[in-house]
Amino acid sequence: MAYLKPLCEGIAYPLCVAGSGGVTVGQCVTLSGADVVVAGATSGRILGVAKNTAAVGEPVAVNMCGGVYETSEFAGSPSANGLLSCDPSTKKLHPVGEGETAVAVAISVTSTRLVFKLLA
Repeated sequence: MAYLKPLCEGIAYPLCVAGSGGVTVGQCVTLSGADVVVAGATSGRILGVAKNTAAVGEPVAVNMCGGVYETSEFAGSPSANGLLSCDPSTKKLHPVGEGETAVAVAISVTSTRLVFKLLA
């Protein structure tokens, strides 16, 4: 089961979900309007990481402004101390790629668990 567990939580702020399909816990989100977010990096600037799963029109808590988190939801093969960005296809954290903006730093990684510090 997907999870996002705060180990040392930063600020979480409630926003409304827009777009299609909603957001899933652990996905990166961006602003798409006033107090409205969508999954992924559509605007190029990640606001934070979804703290819960929410359908379109429902509220979602967005972790932002630092903090340390553990999740089962990530893409690729991140390494400890590696920078993380938002994977364009899965909307999950993955190792930063060419032209992508870092939003987190990996602290500890196993095949099923990622501990990271949120920069956004």
